[in-house]
Amino acid sequence: MASVLSLTALFRRPLNAGLSFPARRAASQFSPQHWPIGLISRGISGVLRLTPPPPPPPPDEVDENVTAVLADRSQPETGIAYFEQYIDHDYPEFGRFSQTYWYNATYWKGPGSPIILFTPGEVAAAGDTGYLTDATITGLIAREVGGAVLLVEHRYWRNSTPYVGQTTKNLQFLNLDQSFADFVHFARTVELPSDQNGTSNAENTPWIWSGGSYSGALGTWVESLAPGTFWATHSSSGPVQAIYDYWQYFYPIQDRDVRPDSFRP
Repeated sequence: MASVLSLTALFRRPLNAGLSFPARRAASQFSPQHWPIGLISRGISGVLRLTPPPPPPPPDEVDENVTAVLADRSQPETGIAYFEQYIDHDYPEFGRFSQTYWYNATYWKGPGSPIILFTPGEVAAAGDTGYLTDATITGLIAREVGGAVLLVEHRYWRNSTPYVGQTTKNLQFLNLDQSFADFVHFARTVELPSDQNGTSNAENTPWIWSGGSYSGALGTWVESLAPGTFWATHSSSGPVQAIYDYWQYFYPIQDRDVRPDSFRP
């Protein structure tokens, strides 16, 4: 799986790898380890005295009647299902685990109609069933294109985990390579409850990825390393460039939010 291995390589490239030696040396002089200890301590104490920001507004709530319909097993167009996912995509014979997903085919116009996939990423998915409705962008897309919405839980969250105990040995399969492969394999091979003939997987139907933050970045990596799996990708605030020890993050604070004379004795 050469394409998958290239995903890991994205995180091994030093931030200043493309700079000449003089440029790297100049950049390193602005690294926090070169700052005077007194400067750092006074800066930290000054930050701690700042008034904390106001709390963020509460998230939009989905009507209880809507979520009740999604949980109603008598409604054939909505529900919860399980996909037998590989534990290790490099060695499929190693075994499988049940990956949980929720579906809403209220707007689905039948085989060949689009499928919109959303994963919350680094959180259990049970609390995000609102993304199956048209109170959110995924449901709005489904309504506009006559598609079905899938909410797929990321591996190692809630019930979608190969192991109960979180030991080092058990957690070895929680990595980007395996997570990336999960969604490619799911999209290409899943047999949806509303269409068990396999005619609605990504090999035969346009699939649309939607995600934010980590799951938004994951969608762009899927498009980069397995192009064509998804017909379109909606990535909201996806941090597509992972940088190790990203000390430049503090440049705006250093340049704009701190007065030089505040560090004087």
